[in-house]
Amino acid sequence: VPVPPTYTATNPELFLPLLETFDLIAKPFDGSRGQGIQIIQTPDELLSVQFGEFLMIQRFCKPDEPDRFIKAYYLDGQIF
Repeated sequence: VPVPPTYTATNPELFLPLLETFDLIAKPFDGSRGQGIQIIQTPDELLSVQFGEFLMIQRFCKPDEPDRFIKAYYLDGQIF
């Protein structure tokens, strides 16, 4: 299963160059069950994102089907 590159930092400004290339998805490092996930499309959205000690960023990949949601877990070489 392809996964976009993942970046972590304590300062959202470090992700501004990525935002010039593509939209981002911000995930709280200590989040769970999809809580706190945000799609970031502008510098203002990035700089105002709420997060704990660390912020995790990935490239936002727009779904093929708008209502489609897939949650998968990878553990010990297996996907669930």
